[in-house]
Amino acid sequence: MKFTKDEVIGVAFSKLKPKGDEIFADVGAGSGAVTEFFYPYVRKVYAVEIDKNICENLREKFKGNGKVEVLNIDGKEFFESYECDIAFIGGTKSLEEMIEVCNAKKLLFLPQGLKLLLRLWNV
Repeated sequence: MKFTKDEVIGVAFSKLKPKGDEIFADVGAGSGAVTEFFYPYVRKVYAVEIDKNICENLREKFKGNGKVEVLNIDGKEFFESYECDIAFIGGTKSLEEMIEVCNAKKLLFLPQGLKLLLRLWNV
């Protein structure tokens, strides 16, 4: 499992500018670091993870948190079945297919092109 670094989460937050009435999707939630950072600033967070064991860890981590819903499905299936305003895609599997069906108004994906994205943002 890969972890999203704090500085990447900070850049994502500053670029996505979440609002309190928005629904956020953390696709490829992994450790839950992105979900944990964003949930205080939005109405709801979907922590989407395909790995069943990681989902169990996420459910335990966010137990009792009414703003976070952990979903054990792949990203493409999520975007076909759920609505969100903001999406953060941390994994690269099926990235193109996910982007094609994503309905989010704001989208940030951090595959191998992260350095390029950061360079474009002058970070």
